Amino acid sequence: MNSLNVNNIVRQIARLVVASDSFQQILALLGHMRELKLDINSELYSPMMSGVVTTYARNFNSSHGIGPLPGSYTKFPDTNLTIAHEKVIETRNKIYAHRDVSYQSVRSKSQFSPYRIFVELKPTLDGFNFTPVLADIPPNRMPDIINLVEFQHKRVIEDLSVKNELTTDFSKEYDFGKVYEWGVDIP
Repeated sequence: MNSLNVNNIVRQIARLVVASDSFQQILALLGHMRELKLDINSELYSPMMSGVVTTYARNFNSSHGIGPLPGSYTKFPDTNLTIAHEKVIETRNKIYAHRDVSYQSVRSKSQFSPYRIFVELKPTLDGFNFTPVLADIPPNRMPDIINLVEFQHKRVIEDLSVKNELTTDFSKEYDFGKVYEWGVDIP
């Protein structure tokens, strides 16, 4: 294999390693959300779901440096996975990253805000508790997201295994327990 091909595969492996890390983070966060038994009205639910969605979606967006996962990662053998992927990307763009009002299922009739905002009078220093009604992915969709992320993570691990075999020089000796930098010390 020529050095140009090896360098290309080394870059692909770096991209896959970053995606694998992202998928592991998502699964950990979703597991934590389940343990906490958060409902959609919890103050932590929306920011945690935002973390899930944006961490997943950044693997598919173009950016300077590492770039998106290959197009094969947007194709699925099952329509449930396809729908889950498309919905996560869509909600990243319409709800969590931009709060697109057209995506809100219930809109305000107020001339001042497109979002419904409720005000509760409270015996506090400021006397008010404002609660906006904003769209979120409901908790009952979490199993679909978990299935999607587990599927994607498995694909990444399989892809990494194949590419690692192509680039590893088995004639070199490496010390177990020593940390090497990918693309510098290895391969």
